[in-house]
Amino acid sequence: MNYWKKFFIFTLLLSLLVPFFPKVSDAAGTTCYTPNQPNKTYINVSVATLWKETGTKRNIDQYSLSNPVDMKTWTAKMGTADSRRWLTGKTETQGLYGQEVKVLKTNGNWVQVAIVDQATSKNKDGYPGWMPKSQLTTQEAAYGQCEIASVKAKTASLYDDKKKKFLEVSFNTRLPVLAVENDWVQVMTPSNEAKWIKRSDIHIYSSLSDITEPSGTDLLNTGKQFLGLSYLWGGVSAYGFDCSGFTYSVYKYYGILIPRDASEQFTKGKAVSKDQLEPGDLMFFAYKSGKSKGKVHHVAMYAGNGKMIHSPQAGKNVEIISINTSPYKEEYAGGRRYVDVNQKVNDAKKLGESLLNSLSSFERKINSGNLAEINEQYDSFSNKIKAVEKAIGKVSGKANRDNLNNKYVRPAKIARERVIYEISQYRLLKIINDFIATDDMENMKKEMAKLERLQKRAVQIKKDGGYEPLPPQIEAQLRDLIADLKLIKLPAIDGIN
Repeated sequence: MNYWKKFFIFTLLLSLLVPFFPKVSDAAGTTCYTPNQPNKTYINVSVATLWKETGTKRNIDQYSLSNPVDMKTWTAKMGTADSRRWLTGKTETQGLYGQEVKVLKTNGNWVQVAIVDQATSKNKDGYPGWMPKSQLTTQEAAYGQCEIASVKAKTASLYDDKKKKFLEVSFNTRLPVLAVENDWVQVMTPSNEAKWIKRSDIHIYSSLSDITEPSGTDLLNTGKQFLGLSYLWGGVSAYGFDCSGFTYSVYKYYGILIPRDASEQFTKGKAVSKDQLEPGDLMFFAYKSGKSKGKVHHVAMYAGNGKMIHSPQAGKNVEIISINTSPYKEEYAGGRRYVDVNQKVNDAKKLGESLLNSLSSFERKINSGNLAEINEQYDSFSNKIKAVEKAIGKVSGKANRDNLNNKYVRPAKIARERVIYEISQYRLLKIINDFIATDDMENMKKEMAKLERLQKRAVQIKKDGGYEPLPPQIEAQLRDLIADLKLIKLPAIDGIN
């Protein structure tokens, strides 16, 4: 029987076990809400622009200073290179809807904050800058255990009721997931309101650590969706990027946090020679003369075939050009690699080899025919399978993941499937015995009915599964357990393999 048919059988058997074992969700409640958490401060507009100083800005900048902001109008009104160049040295960075910030100072209606996940040497708490106080909200951090909705579209809309639009948010916005209903996902906003977003606009992750590590091609393709987007000094959103905001944002989308500024991105990662650059690697450029000679001032992403993708400067758009284009050819200062695919593969292989060792032990227990000892190892063995699956999930490339799964996970699951029916009976019989011992006949009868259903449905599944026969001692132990119940009428157990 092929593997996928066996996998289907295993899934069906798991469904039979649902009534027998408590679910995590039963223990944790029906929501990921966890009360009595400390308060945190969050950005409460789609994109918050952080400024170097407080005070009056240009009239057109009011679209970025209000709540809600109007990023489309603001960027559209900066239709010339000069109007965008004006921002140079005046804005610091940007933050997205729902991002956590630390409040550093207050000055009237302005607040200096640090964006927590934007690393910089400027401040230990994150990238600092001033923003209007009205664009912030402080709430109890009660949804940290929720799954995460990460916006993959360039922009996506939040809805009040799946019909009325509430707010447009940018690529890379992350919000806690409350519920999933077909094509819609309910999320919690920073202002503590539940809204809806289209399932097709997001990825859902159990946690940020579960994001699959990207290949260089993944990084490049994510960056390519912004080709033609106008440069914006300090930008980190789909309404405009600066050079380092572009590279920072692409990597952040995959859960990889690199420093916010180009000069500091250059100090991290692994140095790569120019002739060894691969797609997704970062390329850095430094001044060749003057007071700033040697200082990194620009970053691009290698696009393969002697080309690079970058957000160049005010008045230009995200583009792909030859790495030999002047002045970049002359100013090239070095390359850095932040994604070590081989390390993730090695991590998965290390866990996989440990799983294979456990598989040998588990199979010895099965072949010994001692059902109690098999039961003792069953859960820990299952947890090791999950750990290897999680590690493999972080490896880039479907072919790589398939090869690792076939080598490590598949044989382990087949061994587990051989005894899932027997372990389910063994555990259920223990539960029944406990009810008999406490004279709880009502619950005993309910569990006996479950056992009978399990036997009737699963015997044929086991027969059709084509699994290697089990030692006869296992069947004998199950018969002995049932005999020990001392019941007048017992379900038949004929056909146990």
